[in-house]
Amino acid sequence: MRAFLRIAHRWLGLVLVLPMLCQGLTGCFLAVTPVWEELRPVPAITAGPVHSASAILAAAAQSGLVPVRYEPTVAGRPALVGLAEPGQRSADLQVMVDPASLAVLGTRHTSALYRWVHALHENLLLPTMPGRSIVGWFGAGLLLLGLSGLVLWWPPALTRQRWRRAVTVTAKAKGARFQRELHGAVGFWFSIMLVVMSLSGVSLGFPQTIRSMLGVADGSARRSNAALDIDAVLQRAAAAAPGAMVADVRLPNPAGRPVTVRLEIAGALAGTPPVVAVIDPAGQSVLSLQDPRSAPIGVLVIGWLRALHFGEAFGWPWRLLVVLCGAVLPTMAVTGAALWLLKRRSRVSRAVPVQAKAAE
Repeated sequence: MRAFLRIAHRWLGLVLVLPMLCQGLTGCFLAVTPVWEELRPVPAITAGPVHSASAILAAAAQSGLVPVRYEPTVAGRPALVGLAEPGQRSADLQVMVDPASLAVLGTRHTSALYRWVHALHENLLLPTMPGRSIVGWFGAGLLLLGLSGLVLWWPPALTRQRWRRAVTVTAKAKGARFQRELHGAVGFWFSIMLVVMSLSGVSLGFPQTIRSMLGVADGSARRSNAALDIDAVLQRAAAAAPGAMVADVRLPNPAGRPVTVRLEIAGALAGTPPVVAVIDPAGQSVLSLQDPRSAPIGVLVIGWLRALHFGEAFGWPWRLLVVLCGAVLPTMAVTGAALWLLKRRSRVSRAVPVQAKAAE
């Protein structure tokens, strides 16, 4: 069994070298970006009653662009409205609106580099569903790679000396020995992170399949001819999830799709899955509600996997681990490929004298 696992691990790793480099580097970039966004200064807002969400959307309107995201004001920060081209899911322009005066306090364009990296990480720059499925299969391969690697790494005898050698890199190690020790030590220390990130990547790559397996309802595929009434939508969401505050609203683009409202539970642990309410555009009915306070285990599993993958769980320590995990994937890819090349070169160099002697 170990011989089979060794061969399977080797060839699976070689097949996934480029995906590991791609997903690791892009994931590291995406995990760091929200930190920089939080550090950027925002203009101050004026005191006074807060206008309705519909009034804020109207104040942020730009010719030729459609609102796709809304974040209400919180902790003295402006309300944010994301605008995009018709039919586009992610925002190209972010407008900061004073919720009291409805003045536009500033605009920010989404970095072209960020959009490119995000698309590469999520769907390999391919059409959304085929590309996302390919990335999901990469996640499944990485999960198998991590589990098989952990089995192969496990010391045959649980002595202190063997354990120390298995989890460290010898200072004088060179060549194949250095690559092997670095590969094994890094894989051990980040084994749990690698399994978690690959498993959560699979859940994001095959969202409908995972939801179906866990019995989680999803109303986001429904269509309606009703016009958007964001005020009615927010009222419906607040009534469906008492004790939770609206944090983020994903608006339909194109029109007719449901509105997805995420609400944060007051006093909840950082990274706790939010309440997710899918509501028809007119705000007349709740198509699906995922409330971790009363939902089945499947909702919690999906919510936590998402929070863990995006670095939102447990505050900055977990985000730091996600960033480091992004750097670990390329390290594992490079050391694994280098170890294979060095061993192959060594076998070839040993075979040449034997062949020459046989020829004599």
